[in-house]
Amino acid sequence: MSQTALSPASSRPGPRQITIIVFAVVSGLVHLYRAILMFGYMGAARMGGRPPGGGPRGGRPPGGGGPSLMSMLPVPLPVLFLLNFVGYIVLAIALYLPALQRYRQIIRWVLIVYTAVTVILWFLITGGHFDVVSYGDKIVELALIVLLLIDSRQPASAND
Repeated sequence: MSQTALSPASSRPGPRQITIIVFAVVSGLVHLYRAILMFGYMGAARMGGRPPGGGPRGGRPPGGGGPSLMSMLPVPLPVLFLLNFVGYIVLAIALYLPALQRYRQIIRWVLIVYTAVTVILWFLITGGHFDVVSYGDKIVELALIVLLLIDSRQPASAND
């Protein structure tokens, strides 16, 4: 059997690959949750009310000088959260999709960079403001990066 032909049993994802998929989906769902909350906040603000618990956390602190990162975003933050959800889901599916097997290493590195940029932007936007959901998500994202790095170092036959 050639190295490119895999038996059906060897093409099934193992525990590490399943964990990678679960972590990517969980992080995507956290970002979807944040997007829904922020869209709800924006709707409540348009109607003159405030949602329970006040507004979304993060952004520029009151009275801070200079331009904020928020003012430089190309689209509103809720849209970025929604796009982040879509990105995680698409990359998680693409990573182990048999039709994209030859691009798996590239997709894996795109997901690593995507996750790292997400963590860095979270810190830049919020300043690391404590939030249990955000901190939990950062732990999941950092674990995702570690698992992807481990997965990238395995022989090709072990990854597939």
